[in-house]
Amino acid sequence: MELDNVTRPVPDSSNARRTKLVLLVGFGGLIALLIALGILAAITLERASSADTEQTTDYLKRRRVLGEARTAILSTGGSVRAYLLDPDEEAYTAHAPEARRGWKSVHERLNAYRRSSRTIGLMGQLESELLTFERLMEKALRLTGPERKRAGYLLLADEISPGRDRLLLELDNLAQVDRAALNATVEQTAAELRQLQSRLRTAVALSVALGLALAAVAYRYLVRLERFAADRYRLAYEAAERSEQLSHRLLSVQEQERKSLARELHDEVGQSLGALLVDLGQARAELHRDPKETRARLDAAAANAEQTLRSVRDISLMLRPSMLDELGLIPALHWQAREVSRRGGILTTVHCDDEDLALREELRTAVFRVVQEALQNALRHSGAKTAEVGIAKRDGHLHLIVNDDGRGFDPALARGMGLLGMEERVTRMGGRLRIVSAPGRGTTITADLPVSHS
Repeated sequence: MELDNVTRPVPDSSNARRTKLVLLVGFGGLIALLIALGILAAITLERASSADTEQTTDYLKRRRVLGEARTAILSTGGSVRAYLLDPDEEAYTAHAPEARRGWKSVHERLNAYRRSSRTIGLMGQLESELLTFERLMEKALRLTGPERKRAGYLLLADEISPGRDRLLLELDNLAQVDRAALNATVEQTAAELRQLQSRLRTAVALSVALGLALAAVAYRYLVRLERFAADRYRLAYEAAERSEQLSHRLLSVQEQERKSLARELHDEVGQSLGALLVDLGQARAELHRDPKETRARLDAAAANAEQTLRSVRDISLMLRPSMLDELGLIPALHWQAREVSRRGGILTTVHCDDEDLALREELRTAVFRVVQEALQNALRHSGAKTAEVGIAKRDGHLHLIVNDDGRGFDPALARGMGLLGMEERVTRMGGRLRIVSAPGRGTTITADLPVSHS
């Protein structure tokens, strides 16, 4: 059989080439897309991880240095206080070198903070307060003999202690700036990770459309990356939660320190001054010849001791009124209202449905501090003539309202530390704080707090 003239089918080379080209372009594009997205994901995750780790490490380092500086400031203040109040003429001079060593430590810690901090522009006020406190410290350490006894306590109470508190406040401000920078880094990292997730999901869709086999491989790869991204986000979120817990812990420690200081002022200094009054009374009674000059001096000393005792008691009550723990919240609020009326001329009243209202210590302290801060703001800034405090317990919640008839303000523009502190306390108790005010219309602060909150 002759086959030479039989026509054989010839494959369409153009279609084959076109199919190969389509497959090559499709699979090549898919692979290129996966490679590009893989490289982008690796770079993004590395950059995010590096920035997050570096920022967190720097933040913890700066927080540790600020904590050491705070401790050194408190130690220096304690040494200066001991120098001024130590009754032993021979022993008190030993406190001066200790105070200077503590102050040197403060400078060392703050120099270390400057080297590691990116907030150098915000340290001007701190530098000013450091210089002021150092001058006060040197002024105090130069007091000797009768001059130290005569002027030491007033210098300590009127200048040194407020100067120390301003220093500590500036350290707290720096810590808040550092914490805000850390939170910003966390948010930026989360945004980058969310953007990365979106791109990876697009790659999954394209992979499925171009080929099931490669899509399955790409899907497994993308799932691993997504899990890694979710883990990074979870770690960042947990870091932010830990930062919040540290803030809460700081408030608790601050409240405990106030309670301890109030107890120390009341129990130790108050008892010592009481004993001084007794001694002076006995000395005055034993004067047989009754010299006028000596009696006048004794009378002056007794009056000075009585005034000092009253001042110590006032300080103790302002730090943490003992009646808050002994008598409860409502008597403490009545006392606070009387103090504001007495010191500032603002007629302040307290209204409560239950005068024997019993609350747990944390909630009791939070409510008292919110009322105290609100009344102090009215006293310092509002020019109010009257203020009212209302408190009621209904449906498992404590409802608090503080209003005054002062000049008011714009809450959106004025967000000082006092308002932030009130918000922090109420939020920590699981409650909500609302501030209603306008220029010329007074201020109303309301808080709704659950009575039971873990």
